[in-house]
Amino acid sequence: MRAVVLLMSLMMAPICAAGPVPPAFAQTTPALEAQVSEADQTEFRRIIAGQIDALRAGDGAAAFSFASPGIQAKFGDPATFLSMVEGGYAALIDPQSVAFGAVTDTLGYPTQIATVVDRQGRTWTALYAFERQPDGSWRISGCVLKRLDQVS
Repeated sequence: MRAVVLLMSLMMAPICAAGPVPPAFAQTTPALEAQVSEADQTEFRRIIAGQIDALRAGDGAAAFSFASPGIQAKFGDPATFLSMVEGGYAALIDPQSVAFGAVTDTLGYPTQIATVVDRQGRTWTALYAFERQPDGSWRISGCVLKRLDQVS
């Protein structure tokens, strides 16, 4: 089993799994439901799709702009960020499809589950954690990506 961590700043243990997400890592809670509205969930999906579109276009600056300040500080610049994605997250650069699942809670962060099918037809599960910014907007604070056939 191999977990690859993308866009992480503060937290994120391996939190992605085939089938149900392990309850210790991701769970829907009343507190989460109160914090994350339908509009927020729509925004999560828009942000993920926007970042994937930017990655597909090779636009590191645009892809980097969806990352939280902590992630941006960790990678420093769009070129370094894009290089990291190309090196370990090719499935997110030009996927055949992305299907969104539930929003869960991962270590206190709202987390959008997505199923990604890459260009080679392999299926991946991605958990995108989000962090609310001081201006009320959301940014990606981390993602764990795992190939489904590699999950025990």
